[in-house]
Amino acid sequence: MKNLRQTRFLLISKSARFKQLIRENLHLIGSIFSCNTTTSAKEYVDTETFSAIIIDQDIQFQNSRDYNLLLFSVCQKNLSDSVIIFCEEISQEQIYLYYRYRINNIFFLSSINLFLEPTVKKILSLIPETNDMILRDRGISLYLSDNYAIYRGCRILLSNTEKLILNYLLKKCSLCTKEELVIYLSNILQREIPVGYLTVNISRLRRKFIKHTGINIVKSRNGFGYYLSV
Repeated sequence: MKNLRQTRFLLISKSARFKQLIRENLHLIGSIFSCNTTTSAKEYVDTETFSAIIIDQDIQFQNSRDYNLLLFSVCQKNLSDSVIIFCEEISQEQIYLYYRYRINNIFFLSSINLFLEPTVKKILSLIPETNDMILRDRGISLYLSDNYAIYRGCRILLSNTEKLILNYLLKKCSLCTKEELVIYLSNILQREIPVGYLTVNISRLRRKFIKHTGINIVKSRNGFGYYLSV
């Protein structure tokens, strides 16, 4: 069963009342990130991962071109099924726009309390589980098949090498030397791995967790090795 608290929603609206309605319905299910413009929303979509994207259609009138670009980005990333749009009314042109970008979850504002939570839970149920998931008591979930980790409700995209390093550190559960990691990576990747390559990827892994959670989870001890500090 999915841990619904490990989900993140992107809320796009300039209406304080709309945002309040969404939070009232979803605050027990996951974390909600909101933005007031389609430009900032597109930046989120391009760089972050969300379980569902909830849009107040009125945001379109702020800038129709940016709204189209936002929907284009959503479609390009194959996230159309994760979008939920609420509107006061809908025109033929808007219907065509949503059809073009394969967006099917469209409701009127009066339907928020009826359809928002079941629609979100339906979207969450479609996110595939994987048998390769590693769960630890320290709160880190590593998804090997999809190359991302979840920590404190944040989904963090990883490169293949970063994923392998985190996987090893999770299994080790104690300090591991640079030499151990180099040998492990060399065997998995089937090529010789220099220490400098390991150092660079450790640094990138550390920065990603700091960026998304504000916490440095990868520590070094006297320059000899690395361990997880959670």
